[in-house]
Amino acid sequence: MGTIKITPEALEANRLFNQYCYPKSPHWKNQASKQAALAMLGSGIFGDNLLKGHAKHKTTYPVNLGALIYELVNVHGGYSYLPPIAYVKEDILCEFDHHFSYIAAIVQLAGVRKDAVENYWDARREELSKAADNGKIPPDWRRLMEEKMFGGARYRPPKMGYVFADIFLSYCLLAPPSRIAGWVNTILSCLGLKSRSKSSLSDYVKQRQKEEQERITTAGEDYHKYQKQGIQIRF
Repeated sequence: MGTIKITPEALEANRLFNQYCYPKSPHWKNQASKQAALAMLGSGIFGDNLLKGHAKHKTTYPVNLGALIYELVNVHGGYSYLPPIAYVKEDILCEFDHHFSYIAAIVQLAGVRKDAVENYWDARREELSKAADNGKIPPDWRRLMEEKMFGGARYRPPKMGYVFADIFLSYCLLAPPSRIAGWVNTILSCLGLKSRSKSSLSDYVKQRQKEEQERITTAGEDYHKYQKQGIQIRF
């Protein structure tokens, strides 16, 4: 009986996954999502809570690796497959809890009592849970949510590569456009997908960086502190 050879890349992918990606999260019960995450982590562009830049200059970019992988996997899943029905409830409740925690913190700053926020949270969560139990939450709920947010039937999702570029930008705003384009194509390749034109991706990243710099400057903030402090930008 032959032995199964485990590559160094696979060992590193598993190490990073177990250390930074909350392996016991319900999200990873979907094996397709977990395998996509491991493929990304084995691509060679990730390290311990960092993205690797220029090898010669030993440039690295600090990131929240678990959150970054989670976002990349969700985008890939939304474009590539629908999760099984049994997975939907845990996934949507996990997403609801994650985002509502931010909303709760914001409204408490305005003086809303914590118990009032938690009561509303519990009631809405129970409604969402019952809807999932009754099959009223479709497997592609993320896409439907985006349609509601960005224009209903008129909404057309951008190509996956450009969405990946936006995600990398949100973590590494000042990384060179060519570096971000390289990261995008590495992720596409490790997922078995066709790479995109590096020049087109770089041009897209340059434009997005310009837009974000204008937005931050207009708000009276220091554009460069976002990279220096490792602050995550949300587009």
